[in-house]
Amino acid sequence: MLRAVESIVVIGCGGIGSWLLGPLLRFLNAEDFSGEVHLWDGDRYSPENQERQEFAAGSIGQNKAEVQAGAFRTNYPALRIVTHAEYVTPENVTQAVTERAVIITAVDNHP
Repeated sequence: MLRAVESIVVIGCGGIGSWLLGPLLRFLNAEDFSGEVHLWDGDRYSPENQERQEFAAGSIGQNKAEVQAGAFRTNYPALRIVTHAEYVTPENVTQAVTERAVIITAVDNHP
């Protein structure tokens, strides 16, 4: 099934996405996934996020997608992880949602 997939798109790298990315990327690495993994999130980590999100304390103030990508690029250098330090909006949704992509929405708020 993964052969037909060109990209995995994770929208949201905070409360849900930060916990999802570890097992997902471990699996993709083990399966020698050759597509791209796109991480979308326009938010930055704040001290309040530490109670329920997985990230290093030194990442406060940094973009969530970029922090997560940096952490996992070290562990899985063969994966092509692309970051988008922005929210998915009506204006850019066609960049995020493409053909032959698996879309995972890991947003924890409605806007």
